[in-house]
Amino acid sequence: MPTAVLKELLKRRVPQILGIYLGISWAIVEAVGFLVDRYLLSTYLVDLCIVILISLIPSVLILAYFHGAPGRDEWTLPEKVGIPMNLLVCAALVAFLFSGKDLGAATMTVSVEDEEGQTVERVIPKSEFRKKVVLFPFENTSGDSALDWLQYGMPLGVWDDLRQDMFVSATDGLRSREQMTEAGYADGLGMPLSLMRSIATDAHVDRFATGSIGGSYGEVSVTMVLHDARRGKPIDERTFSGTDIFELIDSISVQLKRGLEVPDRHLEEVEDLPFSEIQTNSLAAYQAAVAGYTAVVLHSDWGTAATLFEQAVAEDPTYAGAQHSLFQVYAYSNRVQEGIAPMQAALQHLYRLPEREQFEVKSDYYFTRQDYDKAMAVFAMRVELYPDDVEGHAALAQLLLVQDKKDEAVEQYVKILEIDPEQYDLLRQIGGVYESQGKFEEALEYYEAYAEQFPDERVSFTAIGDLHSNIGNHEQAREYQEKALLIDPNDVGVMARLARIEWDLGHFERAIAQLDEALAVARTPEDLTTVYEGLRAYYESRGQLEEAIEYVQLAQEQRRQYRPPLASIMTQFQSLGIHVAAGHADRAYETLEAVRAELAPPWDAFVPLGELFLYLELEEPDSVERALEGVESLIQTFSYNMFMPLVFHARGRIHEMRGEYEEAIRAYERDLELNPSDESIYEEIGRCYRGMGDLDEAQKQLLKTLTVRPYSATAHYEIALVFSEMGDTDRVLEHLGIALDVWSDADPAFQPAQRARDKLEELRSAG
Repeated sequence: MPTAVLKELLKRRVPQILGIYLGISWAIVEAVGFLVDRYLLSTYLVDLCIVILISLIPSVLILAYFHGAPGRDEWTLPEKVGIPMNLLVCAALVAFLFSGKDLGAATMTVSVEDEEGQTVERVIPKSEFRKKVVLFPFENTSGDSALDWLQYGMPLGVWDDLRQDMFVSATDGLRSREQMTEAGYADGLGMPLSLMRSIATDAHVDRFATGSIGGSYGEVSVTMVLHDARRGKPIDERTFSGTDIFELIDSISVQLKRGLEVPDRHLEEVEDLPFSEIQTNSLAAYQAAVAGYTAVVLHSDWGTAATLFEQAVAEDPTYAGAQHSLFQVYAYSNRVQEGIAPMQAALQHLYRLPEREQFEVKSDYYFTRQDYDKAMAVFAMRVELYPDDVEGHAALAQLLLVQDKKDEAVEQYVKILEIDPEQYDLLRQIGGVYESQGKFEEALEYYEAYAEQFPDERVSFTAIGDLHSNIGNHEQAREYQEKALLIDPNDVGVMARLARIEWDLGHFERAIAQLDEALAVARTPEDLTTVYEGLRAYYESRGQLEEAIEYVQLAQEQRRQYRPPLASIMTQFQSLGIHVAAGHADRAYETLEAVRAELAPPWDAFVPLGELFLYLELEEPDSVERALEGVESLIQTFSYNMFMPLVFHARGRIHEMRGEYEEAIRAYERDLELNPSDESIYEEIGRCYRGMGDLDEAQKQLLKTLTVRPYSATAHYEIALVFSEMGDTDRVLEHLGIALDVWSDADPAFQPAQRARDKLEELRSAG
């Protein structure tokens, strides 16, 4: 029987025709592949051809069977039904697999005007075709410690070299410092593949590269391995040898692009200058720059970093990348004036940098000159010139947030998602912007969209839990945070969130136990800061300010280990109010003067912020007004519109302290418009309505605060005063009782608790 079937098929020439069809199909696929590579067309075209040609095989077999034999044949029912059905299935399969795929060119041409009004034109890849990869430190297996620096220098060099090519989006694995430190690999060396895979997948990147270094300075050999992050398997491995480190970097970056399947035609045509041309041709300069970079990223050692970058530019003054890095280190170290010379040098040798780095240098330059229009023009030019460059859109979004242009920032984030739907982290960022605007339903939609994609990530639950906390849904907030803790039982941030929920509900013993547990598992400076800030907020809410101040200082010590010196100086402003409230105004003044003396221009413009915090707590309206002038000047100078809520808050306090309650309410309402997720503003508005004698409205406003923070002692005290003026003694006692329960262990010098006790004593005496 099988023999007869085979003879019949051969008679009808079915195998021969199928073989010819497969041969022609192979030729078509090869031809399409050639055209795709030659003209930089969509790589999906090859897949499209393969799908169509394979799905049409049933039609080829039907035609061969009924028409392959010699002689004329009539069309049969199987042909009339089978071939149309096959074509319909083929069309449906194509629609299903390629719907939304770009089947046109892989590149696009754009032209824009630069900040000087000159027209610039570029041919750039569409983001859909950009390749993503994370580069991790290599391993020195040579036994020669003189090559240790290449463990960082080689991948960082490849990262810098790849920045010339818009087809590749490379990420430096050292940027995941906290994740590495938590896992016990603070220097990033010797990490297991499982950890690197986890870091890459958390960043939603599907490729990562590792390597090893052998040989000696006579001849170095480098093995680079490209891995599939989803499966954890190697997909390309090559070894390179040579005596020139920079030539090795060039060779590795080209091979890495081939491993990432960047089109050959693009590799032939793209401008790919040697590493020594876009960075430095001095090995000593590069080695110093690598050490400076790792001093900042891995150790937050800004002083050492400055010394090392100074060495780098001394070795090669034309090293624009190192000059720019030196400027940034000076700026973040409160040494801006020293940064002027390296910035000028970076601009002088700007031609040595890839174009995307040139944008960064120019924007920093205009910021130092406080020319924000041109700085914004540089950001805008970048996204117009490279409309599919997600990094450019992200940088512009951050600038817009600083300027408090939240809707425009969301537009940039949405554009990024349109360009690259796999930029999943932006779902949470958009949600965060909406939440800050009080658009809680929209925020929840984005948080839930992220959670649907990543149901096994703790951040999927923490974001939703935080939102529920901010709108007063405490049980739901706890539920989501506990889900996050199941995923990572030692996550300090989640523990601190759960503690906050507990004390919001008046469960103080549970809250402090949760914070103590978090402190026991905290390992990194970032984790310790999180716990210390949680403890500070807990003790401050309970009126135990001396205890809170201790944690303010402990948190500050931890911040110094990972934040730039400038940020550490600035955060001292946050402690001024608590010192005054604890009865230590002299310490607050001393701290303010120390910061004033320490901050160098232009950062000394931030001193009025500290003055504002100090005088607000001292309740000196005239002094607050003077400080506010400086803050408004700061906003005008730096375009930091994000401080506008603080301005309206301060104006409200000035009017309230002067008894101008209607004006105070208007200012507080403007504060609330800009900061609708801050429930404490309702308490301030409620105070003013009580001052005006509108007790019903005062009660309504204060209850809004208590809905979100049911155990806010200050809100309970304020609403007790409202009920006192209403003559409702029972409710006065109820709310005073809660306030005094919260403040049961308050410091003797804590005035709000003392006022609440005095009010209670007054009621008892009257009764």
